[in-house]
Amino acid sequence: MIAENTSLGDEMRGAQENLRLSAGTINKLTNELKITCNENEELKKRLNDSTNVNRKVPELEGKIALLSQ
Repeated sequence: MIAENTSLGDEMRGAQENLRLSAGTINKLTNELKITCNENEELKKRLNDSTNVNRKVPELEGKIALLSQ
């Protein structure tokens, strides 16, 4: 009975350690996800800015053509 109790205690400690490792992994992945989301938002802003510039190019070319005449 004592041996079985000791074995179960060891098994429980191993399971607790695995849970701690899992929690640590979840925290690490959560932080990486936050960083990736922030980078994604920055890239969206940059893409939007470049799209706005590309929309203005024909307008500016037209103005340049008028001014050069």
